[in-house]
Amino acid sequence: MLDKDGFEKLVEKTSNVEGTKRDNWYDKSYEVFKKAAKDASYDDVEDLIKLIAYAYSWMPTIPTIKTDILDAKWPEIKVELLKLKNQKECDPKDLIDLLFPIVNNSIVGISKVLHFISPKKIPIIDSNVIRGWNKFFDGQYRISPHIYSNNQKKTIDEYMNYMENINTWAQNSQVKDIRKIEVLLFNYGATKDLGVSR
Repeated sequence: MLDKDGFEKLVEKTSNVEGTKRDNWYDKSYEVFKKAAKDASYDDVEDLIKLIAYAYSWMPTIPTIKTDILDAKWPEIKVELLKLKNQKECDPKDLIDLLFPIVNNSIVGISKVLHFISPKKIPIIDSNVIRGWNKFFDGQYRISPHIYSNNQKKTIDEYMNYMENINTWAQNSQVKDIRKIEVLLFNYGATKDLGVSR
């Protein structure tokens, strides 16, 4: 189902979805945040702090940043951020492992930050996307509740599995932008089973 037929079914299932929880702010700010991530030099930790602030403007919480760990790990984080930005050989898992204990222990926030830097490779995940994914696939390729675990390894492993699946789906569907799939999943997840919710 991670193919073009599956993608077309998702498009069909979401074609009548109107007025979901999705706010205009996401659409208005998305290109601005991607441009900021692209233009950032990452010479200073402030570039990352700005991206965290941007990501959390899409979330109903204020980030808790462990600045002592961030400052200590910054040289290593900077190298990984630059690799990701410049599309060099970068394992996103290494970067997520570094950022997870620093940024709220939140894969949701981290996925947004890293997506702004590498939108073609790093998918955003949140509760609506997970709900849409699990509702659409009905057990197959299920995203486990471990995605919200305090266990860093389980959370990151679950996210990496989702990342691999959505990138495979995009490639098999000839969809150039994983954001397109993610937005459909968000919309599908933001609706009730038998109707549209606001």
